[in-house]
Amino acid sequence: IKACERRLDMLLKMENLILYGAGKNCELFLDTWSSLHMKRPNVLWDISANRTKGEEAGEKRWGFPLNPPEFETLDSTRDAVLITVTNGETNAALHCTMQDIGFNNSMTWYDLQMALIAKMASINKTP
Repeated sequence: IKACERRLDMLLKMENLILYGAGKNCELFLDTWSSLHMKRPNVLWDISANRTKGEEAGEKRWGFPLNPPEFETLDSTRDAVLITVTNGETNAALHCTMQDIGFNNSMTWYDLQMALIAKMASINKTP
């Protein structure tokens, strides 16, 4: 868990932080990040095919541009991608796709969950 937290801290220092996933998963993570006062992602890549009015409201609420994923355009010196796709097989495939094109600054949903648990635990520690 601590290793995941350290990796997240490293990715949060990257110039561009991209949150990749479907609308409701992204919203859940954004709410958690707000409560932890973490750096907001610069870009939201939303793969939700049919966004409902509620999800459109979420898009406006967070003010992120929605773009289709173009992993080949990523710059490994500036960009980091946090994956919020909760389907394990899809998540692993996305991570492998990014690594196949030489992009290693990504974090899977599972590791991201572990990192957020560590962040919450350190905030809630009693003296």
